[in-house]
Amino acid sequence: MERSFEEYTGYKTINMLMSNVIQFPTKLTGPVKQVDSTFYENEIAKNLIEDFIDKIGHELVNQMHHNGYDVDNDGFIIRYMFAMELLKSTLYYSKDLDHKLSDYAGRIAQEYFAEEATNNE
Repeated sequence: MERSFEEYTGYKTINMLMSNVIQFPTKLTGPVKQVDSTFYENEIAKNLIEDFIDKIGHELVNQMHHNGYDVDNDGFIIRYMFAMELLKSTLYYSKDLDHKLSDYAGRIAQEYFAEEATNNE
């Protein structure tokens, strides 16, 4: 009995083995996007400023209270909170960070001091 080519060469077996081979993609993927390291530096700077303002804000209001200032009324509290937020925006500005009051603080400060200079002449 004569053997067929497939039986003799095992060609069919090779085809079956080759069909189980995983095909890798021929198209290469793009480069992996690197995280901007300044993002983390900016977040750390913001956290340090927040902590610093909280610390000095509490110390300052305690000193005001101990020196007889009425720090328990709503008018004082809202103005004090705004002043602390302006101070925070100033520190953000010094670190070249965005704060929603930075533009306002710069603009209103210029107007205020220009008016003061005019009134003092």
